[in-house]
Amino acid sequence: ENEHNSENGSITVKYILSEAPGGHGDAIWAASRHVANLFANVKKCRDLLSPILNQDDDDQFIRNGDVDYVQDLSRNPLIGKRVIELGAGAGIPSWSALHLGADLVVCTDQGIADRIRCLAECALRNLEDIEKRTEQSKQF
Repeated sequence: ENEHNSENGSITVKYILSEAPGGHGDAIWAASRHVANLFANVKKCRDLLSPILNQDDDDQFIRNGDVDYVQDLSRNPLIGKRVIELGAGAGIPSWSALHLGADLVVCTDQGIADRIRCLAECALRNLEDIEKRTEQSKQF
């Protein structure tokens, strides 16, 4: 089992690599770590997602139809969102989004049994961590 820690230390993602030959599911791409780090940084994540959030980079308002809402700039914009990752490999961006509050995460990879097994195991390990963290926060 391996871990990816975000640059700002806000999340830790657990992952395993596929042992299946062919493709690239047996390595972690720098782009995967980069996207996970962008997701974990609220300002950078907001900048990355601003085209789909319907807002300007420094705008404190979100437009929803004809109504503007004041947004909490410290809140991660992935909270409540749906994320899909194509060619996920170990799924580091997917699990990061899940840790950061995405409502639904879908990740895909090649139809190789070992790749799918690795994605499923990664999902299970990260969901267990999220559940533990949620239980701990309820105790305080």
